[in-house]
Amino acid sequence: MEAKRYFTDEEIQCKCGCGFIRRHSPFYWKVNTVRGIVGHSLKVNSWCRCPTHNTLVGGSPTSSHLKGMAIDLATPTEYIKYRILLAAGEVSFRGVGVGKNFIHLDDDPDKPPNRFWVY
Repeated sequence: MEAKRYFTDEEIQCKCGCGFIRRHSPFYWKVNTVRGIVGHSLKVNSWCRCPTHNTLVGGSPTSSHLKGMAIDLATPTEYIKYRILLAAGEVSFRGVGVGKNFIHLDDDPDKPPNRFWVY
């Protein structure tokens, strides 16, 4: 049985409008699973980034967004932030970063597991 698809190509592709998109099925499944567990719609701040856009937003040259294996989700309330963090733990992302108004989740196999940081 296929997991429900909550996110559209428009939400996944680079926000600069270039159309760059990379969808990795296991990562896509994990993000959709988080959305299902949270039980609320989630706004994508950033998923895929082309190299130019990544540079413009100050992203790392090794950013997992360049591979389509990272997402930044808006956290408009502390409750949503809490629910995303709980769900991310259930799904076992390799990296979790917490910002004031967003949560970064990544699952890049080229980076060490069990990473957690605060922006």
